[in-house]
Amino acid sequence: MKQIYRNALSEVNAILINSNQNIINMIPNKFLDFVKNNMNQSYEIQIDLEKGILEQNISNEAKSIVALIYRDYICSSDERKILLEKEHINLKKREESERRKYEIKWKR
Repeated sequence: MKQIYRNALSEVNAILINSNQNIINMIPNKFLDFVKNNMNQSYEIQIDLEKGILEQNISNEAKSIVALIYRDYICSSDERKILLEKEHINLKKREESERRKYEIKWKR
């Protein structure tokens, strides 16, 4: 695993350590074990308990992992449906943008 992701998992672990136990209980042990077993053990991160998650000085990769944890394990099923629909729409927009970028235009 690339070092950037191992560091991100260390950041995620630091956030989880400082999270409410009720939230941690929603996350499968298998996933928590994955984080602990793959994080960079020597990477030190300080979490500012006065700031929200998005305000923390953490990598975009860690923020993305936290967002996935929220979507897959913490939010309600209704909210999950909405988030997945938004992701699907954004993916389609990116794909269409890429298609236009490489579209061959024939001269007539």
